[in-house]
Amino acid sequence: FNEGEVFESINAAVDDAEADGSILVFPGTYDEQAGVGDDEGFDFDDPDADGLRPDLDIVSKDGPADTTIIGDNRIIKLRADGVSIKGFELDGDAFQAVQLTDASDVEISHNEVAPEAAATQGIDLDDDEETVENVLISNNNVLGQAADGSEISLSTGVDVQVKHNEVEGQISTSGTTGLRIENNTITQYDEAEQAGIGLTHDPAGPVLDAEIRRNETLSREVGLTFSSDVDTDEYNVKNNNFINSGIVAVANFTDEDPVVSENFFDTENAKEVENDELADQGNGTIEFRPFAGVRISTDTGD
Repeated sequence: FNEGEVFESINAAVDDAEADGSILVFPGTYDEQAGVGDDEGFDFDDPDADGLRPDLDIVSKDGPADTTIIGDNRIIKLRADGVSIKGFELDGDAFQAVQLTDASDVEISHNEVAPEAAATQGIDLDDDEETVENVLISNNNVLGQAADGSEISLSTGVDVQVKHNEVEGQISTSGTTGLRIENNTITQYDEAEQAGIGLTHDPAGPVLDAEIRRNETLSREVGLTFSSDVDTDEYNVKNNNFINSGIVAVANFTDEDPVVSENFFDTENAKEVENDELADQGNGTIEFRPFAGVRISTDTGD
């Protein structure tokens, strides 16, 4: 749209935007339910429909402390390519705070998902029929959402990067190819009993080529879980810190023997890491030697 043009809502600016545009959002609280219909919240439609054009940056001027988007069901539903969403607080009484479906070349960064703003997922990649591809989720603060949900849920996608996020709860993944989970700090949500990182299997397709590096989980329960049916050979779990894991650092519920070497294990009851039960639970065993003797830098991996 024309530079300097002013709109009363984000949706109005989106409707007027053309490809390769930018929307600068000034401080305030934006209830973007109006005019969207079906309680879909801030709904970015396919460019061929009445909605968002591709290649559009939507950025808050002063960051999430001063700029809030409120919605129900889904606060942001993104169905377009080349879109970036930066610098918002997302709040409300939603099913999901952000859902990506049939969206590629997307960046979700420097946002804050308020506590319990979503009933199931904070940021959700979920599409059984279309491809979610080349997605960067970075530098977000995703606070505890639901006791039985995931703060960041990756159930589909190709070339997905989840980096430098502060997560209160869980990052879960299934059915993703080319996955990178790196440099995240994950603490336990008080209402939930779940692993900091949950590696699961989706009937639509397995996880392939996954790197899980330089993360730090601080959990009263389990740091990381290999659920049943996971192909553990597709995961490279290295240079992570598993802190205060009250049950085990890594739980293995598969029939395989995954390798999780070169990680740091520390528990609140100071067990020796040589005790296999520290990093072993379920059906198979876990090879976690060699392991780090001191806490690893999540920036460098040293």
